[in-house]
Amino acid sequence: MPDAAAAARTRIATGLRELAEETGHVAAPADLHPWDCWVTPEGVPKRFDVAFFVLPVERTGPQPRHLTSEAVDSRWEGVGSLLDDAVAGRLRLMTPTRVLLEELRALGTVEAVLALQPVITGVRDDRAGARPRRRQVTRPV
Repeated sequence: MPDAAAAARTRIATGLRELAEETGHVAAPADLHPWDCWVTPEGVPKRFDVAFFVLPVERTGPQPRHLTSEAVDSRWEGVGSLLDDAVAGRLRLMTPTRVLLEELRALGTVEAVLALQPVITGVRDDRAGARPRRRQVTRPV
């Protein structure tokens, strides 16, 4: 079993590859900030283990595009717009995505999000409500 630092490097490398393949956006490893990991509870017919990252993107720079064949559509929008569309029924968000978007919105600014550096613990259930998040002191790279 790889050590935590090796596992973190693998997740970042995988995230960067997926970002480039599915959006055409190329980022440096230092720009991709680990945010969370959700694992479907055992016993559920369809299981996933998904890592979430935060990537600040300047509005005036190159923007990610929908290039994936894994989804019918994808969008690169502000957190508030995505949550508003979900509430209005124009967009369906999986529970982990919705919970994390709500968490990002509550932080309010990109600076506040980047300052948090949460400890990644691997959530194994989809219960509603806020989860305690500890701040990470150092980022494994």
